[in-house]
Amino acid sequence: MRRVLIALGACAAMGLVTAAPGTASPGDVKVSDQAYVRHDGGSDATIADCSTNNRQQNEPTATVAPQDTSLMSSGANDYCSVPTMGGTWAGFYYSADGGTTWINSLLPGYPTDTSAEGQASPLFGRVNNAGDPVQAWDNDGHLFYSGIAFNRARPARGSIWVARYNWPSGPSPDYEFTSLVARGTPSPIFLGVFHDKVQMEVDRGADSPHDGNVYVCWARFTASGPNNGVFLSRSTDGGQTFSNPQKISESVHGSQFCDIAVTRNGTVYVAWRQYAFNPDSGQRQDNAVAWVKSTNGGRSFTKP
Repeated sequence: MRRVLIALGACAAMGLVTAAPGTASPGDVKVSDQAYVRHDGGSDATIADCSTNNRQQNEPTATVAPQDTSLMSSGANDYCSVPTMGGTWAGFYYSADGGTTWINSLLPGYPTDTSAEGQASPLFGRVNNAGDPVQAWDNDGHLFYSGIAFNRARPARGSIWVARYNWPSGPSPDYEFTSLVARGTPSPIFLGVFHDKVQMEVDRGADSPHDGNVYVCWARFTASGPNNGVFLSRSTDGGQTFSNPQKISESVHGSQFCDIAVTRNGTVYVAWRQYAFNPDSGQRQDNAVAWVKSTNGGRSFTKP
């Protein structure tokens, strides 16, 4: 969970629409507070309540499809699910007309999800909160949606997930699956291993031998400060499976807020924020921004 919330809110708007030559821009358009549609066209208690229960959203993300700029997506921590399941969930919002109109939905796998695909999600039955949304596309019409999932009471199970939607064209994306990238422990919240502050990127490099690789980085928090750090995992099969997490930060305290960039030839860069701590407590490091890079598709990284 991010400690600083960026409000999308009930009056959220997205001014990312670019008008075609010779046409007028539709201007700012509401992304949230539309009727909710479940991914399979069905309904359940949460979907029905979210359509009339206009609550806040925050920590938004937004994307435009590289293969078709009329396809746009967004995500947020959505509080419309609180009355029916006691927690926030990952809102998923999409537009097939360049942002002129939007449809609201939820990531499948929430506690009241009665769909077969939702109940097959590794999140279903384990957690009642999901959020910290980040999204990215590959070159083949797949939209990847990542975030964290957890419980606010024991068992916390603060974990990282990635979902994949297939949306090469057409009016709506097709949800395919959700994969777990890293599992948190069932300890009280923030007292065991809790994975948080996630970022993601997909290799779309025109000259990359690793085209399609999915990279996810995050901060791992533990009850022992020296074991905290920035970790990264990659998928080479379109998000179906992920490698064992590797620690890419070298300093032992205060590394978090990572970000990923991938170049045209597939070189992966990851940067993050490093915080200074009291040296009298054995936490000897300075405030800094650190970075690493990989030239082999994320198998290994340079030292920070």
